Amino acid sequence: MASCHHLPLRGKNFRLAKQERVRLSERTKAGLRLAVSKGKTLVRPHAEFDTAKARTMRATGASYRVIAHELGASVATAHAALRSENVRASVAACA
Repeated sequence: MASCHHLPLRGKNFRLAKQERVRLSERTKAGLRLAVSKGKTLVRPHAEFDTAKARTMRATGASYRVIAHELGASVATAHAALRSENVRASVAACA
């Protein structure tokens, strides 16, 4: 038969773990508030991307990889920028 003498300790450990989670959350939130009060921005800056040049390159047959390399961006950024341009163009055509 299993012993039940460890059950009170388990409850205490759960309470300690919860207290630690609360303290960690409070410290994190305080740190974020401090950073914002000092003027820090908490978001990643948007990538500069020349969509017009990418569109021209794509029209001449350049791959997304070549476009991204030429413009100093990731392939995903090139693909997303050109895809969003295509979506805007198709929406405008339907209106």
